[in-house]
Amino acid sequence: MNIDQKAIEHLERNEYEAALALFKEAVNESRSVQSLTNLAWIYYHEESDTETALELVKEAIGLNPASHFPYNLLGEIYVALEKWEDASKVLLNSIAIRPSREANNNLAIANYHLGELNEASTIMLHRN
Repeated sequence: MNIDQKAIEHLERNEYEAALALFKEAVNESRSVQSLTNLAWIYYHEESDTETALELVKEAIGLNPASHFPYNLLGEIYVALEKWEDASKVLLNSIAIRPSREANNNLAIANYHLGELNEASTIMLHRN
């Protein structure tokens, strides 16, 4: 079992400090898409540290991931920051890799705020 898997097990048991320590260790060992995204996720969702999460997930995206997870997380952060255009672009990348309800919901929100009401409405009606 690798460090990321151990960290996820701790997170599932609500052992946030242990999970955070292991996610940090994983990034120190290898700055991979998985380790960067996992650490960004815990910083954003558990530590409310948007700035650090944003830096980490952007680094993960810079590695051209095949996974939709980093794009989903970055899109979610951009929606929270009300960066609608950035959110829309990133979420379209996520959906191109693998459609998800979360990405579609966030894309609909971004489109709504961009004044693209028909697009937002269509997404909400046909989301996964």
